[in-house]
Amino acid sequence: MTTCFIGTGFLQLQGLEDEFIDHMRQVAEHEKDLRYKKAAANFIKIHDQNKLGR
Repeated sequence: MTTCFIGTGFLQLQGLEDEFIDHMRQVAEHEKDLRYKKAAANFIKIHDQNKLGR
């Protein structure tokens, strides 16, 4: 999961963070491969918790 946080920092610098978060929400909701679905759901959970803590 560390790679995701490094990745979101890069995306934030590029102005793509919101698009990435929206994409991850779609993956968490619709992905058929449970590995990717769970990883996306965990990422969104952590993201939302961090957003609330700001």
